[in-house]
Amino acid sequence: MRETTLTCAHRPEQLVHELVDSGDTVLQAEGLRLAREGLHAGLLAPALVRAHLIRLLGVAGADVVAVALGELGEPWAALDGLPSGLLSPFLAAAAVHTRPEVAEAALAAAAHHGHGGLLRQVVDDPDLPPGLRRRAMELLGDLADRGDIGAVTAIAARDPLLFGGPVLTCLRGLHRRGHFPEGPHVPSIIGLALADHSIPAHEVATILFTCRQVMFRVLVDAAADAPSWPRRLALLVALGRQGTAELPIGDAITRLLPSAPAPGPFLDAIRALRHAEAEDAVIALLPSAPAAALGALEAIGGHRTVTALREGLGLATDESVAVIAPHLRAVRNRALEVLWHLTHDPSQRRGLLVRLDPADLPERIAADLGGPDERELALLSSHLDPDEPVAALCRLAAHGGAGTLPVIADLLLRIVAELAASWEPGAITPRDESGQPAGEPVVPRRSCTPYAAWDVVSTSGDGSGRPACSTRRLRTRPATPSSRPWRWICWTGPDCRAASRRSCSNSCSAPPTRAPARGHTACCGTETGACASR
Repeated sequence: MRETTLTCAHRPEQLVHELVDSGDTVLQAEGLRLAREGLHAGLLAPALVRAHLIRLLGVAGADVVAVALGELGEPWAALDGLPSGLLSPFLAAAAVHTRPEVAEAALAAAAHHGHGGLLRQVVDDPDLPPGLRRRAMELLGDLADRGDIGAVTAIAARDPLLFGGPVLTCLRGLHRRGHFPEGPHVPSIIGLALADHSIPAHEVATILFTCRQVMFRVLVDAAADAPSWPRRLALLVALGRQGTAELPIGDAITRLLPSAPAPGPFLDAIRALRHAEAEDAVIALLPSAPAAALGALEAIGGHRTVTALREGLGLATDESVAVIAPHLRAVRNRALEVLWHLTHDPSQRRGLLVRLDPADLPERIAADLGGPDERELALLSSHLDPDEPVAALCRLAAHGGAGTLPVIADLLLRIVAELAASWEPGAITPRDESGQPAGEPVVPRRSCTPYAAWDVVSTSGDGSGRPACSTRRLRTRPATPSSRPWRWICWTGPDCRAASRRSCSNSCSAPPTRAPARGHTACCGTETGACASR
């Protein structure tokens, strides 16, 4: 029988019928195989195959029943719904422990046939295995509606560690279908996220975006010494990255900063949010938390930070022997790196160079030395061939610095405009003649890349934050006919990832966007040439 195919049978319907009714598990399995084969080959009617599958649900072989249930969960079989009474026996506690694989197939079939009540019974039954209950909670997201959100979150609140992740999957399914949580649901969802740290913070912020005001109030409603603040801060940062400019997230964190017994998480949140207004509060914490404060000042620092670091490192005077403040001695190299990258005045940089110890150069300063002269860069970028934008981009990427960002932005705009034009009917697709993606290799100098793009992930470590930062700048330009193709590709391009979504909200101010919720992405710049050549 294993070598038999239904296409060779003279009477396929009779053959399948006799195999299914044979009572032998092996023959019934072959009958199931031939029934599926006949269905997909168009030899058997769907109604006939469905009737055979339903009869096979009563056989003794667990493998046959599981495969039959799996086939009944396919779209062709779900057009005519199965009664819940046909599936509920497989989800009873005794049957689940005896044949777990059948229970999983029955659960999937119940979801495909719209039996939300049966899924709720599985979720509520404490005698069933935890994995099956978690799966039932996840599947509810395709069947529940807005009115069920309160009951679903209440069930999950009884055991957050069991249902925390599954209920978020359920809410994500509701979110996709346009059923959003309301204000009264926010405290319970936040409670689940605080109890289960494996729940991604950005997904919580996405699901609760429509209730962002309530979410913000719930998250900041805690004493500064509450042990839940690290998790609360992660959720606040995720909410801030949703483009919620109307919420004073940064100000709320800054107010709590002086009274926080452990300021490290607060400083990390300020760094992530690039909240420049917190500069004075962060400088005040340099003596008590120097490492974390330097990390935040690296993102938000300005002239006040430069002054404080020069004084703390003993560089504010002309004495040859610098007296370093006690709180900066353990993080001297890190402080020097931050000072170096925040110092833009050439005379101050030259003064700092004189005071550096050649035998103990901070790594990031050493990597930044020997950069190109700005006048030479101006000459290099003044006569680029407009007909060869990819070659010009590679040329600037190999030698450029932070001052080349406007030119790179114009080149990227030209490259992608040509790409968009090539999609018109009858147009010729441009080909990349450089042989390598634009932007590789790039001198790995941090000063070439604005701080806001340092967090952009680059697999090759080639300083690709520059094109990513330029991407964000292009998106803030006024809309023009030539910029529309670029903007469209930035939001929808198949090879453009969300790396620059995380870049530059400080030195590259971009309009608030809900990239995680809307699925919008921006060109990451790590494979600029690849994006431009397709």
